[in-house]
Amino acid sequence: MKTKRIITLSLFALLMTFSTVSTYAQDKPSRSFSGQKDSKDKKDNGGKSGGAETPPPPAPRMDGDYLRVVVHRAGELKGQITPDIQKRVRRFVVEGYLNSEDIRAIRRVCDRSSCVNARGTSVTNYVDLDLSRAYFTNTYMMNRNCVGKEMFYDLRALRSIRLPIDIREISNRAFYNCPRLESVEMPQGVRVLGNEAFRNCPELQVVTMPSTLESIGNLCFSGCRKLQRISLPYSLMTIGNEAFADCNLTEIYLPEGLRSIGANCFANNHIRTLTIPRNTEIVDGNPGNSNALEAIHVSNGNRYHSSSNGVLFDTQCSTLQMFPGNLIGSYSIPNSVRAIGPYAFAGSRLTQINIPESVTMIGTGAFCNCSSIRNIILPSSVTQISAHAFQGCINLTSINLSAQTRVIGDYAFDGCTVLSNIFLPESVTQLGALSFRECRGLNTLRLPYAISVIPKECFRNCANLVSIQLPGSLKEIQSESFRGCLALSSVQLPQTLKKIGEEAFRSCTSLHEIVIPASVTDIDSKPFTKCHVLSRVVSMSPVPPTLKSHDNKDVPLYVPANSVSTYKKAKGWKKFKKVYAL
Repeated sequence: MKTKRIITLSLFALLMTFSTVSTYAQDKPSRSFSGQKDSKDKKDNGGKSGGAETPPPPAPRMDGDYLRVVVHRAGELKGQITPDIQKRVRRFVVEGYLNSEDIRAIRRVCDRSSCVNARGTSVTNYVDLDLSRAYFTNTYMMNRNCVGKEMFYDLRALRSIRLPIDIREISNRAFYNCPRLESVEMPQGVRVLGNEAFRNCPELQVVTMPSTLESIGNLCFSGCRKLQRISLPYSLMTIGNEAFADCNLTEIYLPEGLRSIGANCFANNHIRTLTIPRNTEIVDGNPGNSNALEAIHVSNGNRYHSSSNGVLFDTQCSTLQMFPGNLIGSYSIPNSVRAIGPYAFAGSRLTQINIPESVTMIGTGAFCNCSSIRNIILPSSVTQISAHAFQGCINLTSINLSAQTRVIGDYAFDGCTVLSNIFLPESVTQLGALSFRECRGLNTLRLPYAISVIPKECFRNCANLVSIQLPGSLKEIQSESFRGCLALSSVQLPQTLKKIGEEAFRSCTSLHEIVIPASVTDIDSKPFTKCHVLSRVVSMSPVPPTLKSHDNKDVPLYVPANSVSTYKKAKGWKKFKKVYAL
């Protein structure tokens, strides 16, 4: 009897030991638990391999809003996240090997719209995600060393994240538009942050940059408006275009090993001074301006840039590259300058800028949004007004163009709402699209003879333009060129005109009559729509021009006497109810 009792106790102890070992093995994953035999058999198939299928493990228990999940086989996380867990968890720790199915399960938790506690009461909806002891699998959809493209983008509840220690790259848009994300902890070893990786994360405040980081992509942190400080490692070599645009940085130290800074990298921040290291080149010569920037300094020996009185130039001082936005008053450009770079004075609060005769080129957007400038004189050496050059100069009343000016670029004077005094010299041969849009101060204008095309929306919403003299060489008026010219009561179209674009004279509410010359062969859709006082349309061509459509059917149409019946049958024209002979 005693012997039988001893045997029973021994068996019980053996069973208890086996159970303890089994439980310990489940709760303590290691790097090798999926890396030997399983790694040869499994792809991205939810962790299934040859042989009999095993049932999924039971759902783990939560401790308040805390949950730790150990994924023993890639693909099993979904089965452990019950609807109750998905609604309640806020501190979420995931360990083990993860595949794309597991990432989808994590996304569902981090993208929920609300959160409740154990009693079902609504609480603040956030998820602090810890993946520091997780490992991504190598599959056709995932890379073990990479946070993939858009892997965690657009997650409404994600507040913080600790990334796996194996990560070497964070790909494009990986965390794009996570509205609640506040902090990101990257492991040592990360070398690349992709384009737009953290763009539009407005609550992001803390980013731990690893000492191995080499590249920050275009727009990487753009729109992270609570990002005030960031420490860039000595290993960093490139920063992409607009990488930190529209953040809230108050200071930045650029490491000596930095090779390039993208255009507008630090635009619209609160940085007061910016120092460019010796070996650093700035793309387009513009690191990004703001109303807080007072000076740009360049380290001695820089092969690409120089600075004088806080203004950025190229090494020969022949191109003015950027003028700090917080400097006010007047400024005289040095006589050594031949070119004003793209957006060099954009947003400046200067009231006067003196441009020397040495300047021959004004770059794209060079003076855009200079809201304090009232007048400007361009030297005779300037032959081209580049695109956006004076766009948004809302107080610019007059500008003297050089007699040698040939080209006025797209949007050149767009939004110069009080511009009233401008003379276009006969040397001008080309106007850009939207070049005078919203110039409501213009009253009369004469276009040079060499202009053959009035481009789209060129004079759109020039509400006070009473008259315009079109050149005798004009061949085309493009779409919406005169849309919204409310005061334009008449316009004489030249005999050289061949085409009138879509809605070219839309909402010209003072236009009483339009005479279409015989040279016109093509008229696009609704050229005179919403011209409410239009009382007469005259077409001088005996052969009806192509007319796609119109909504002026009640306006009388006058055509050559022998062509009345032809117009009444022609597509587009036949919709006129009243057709009369001239």
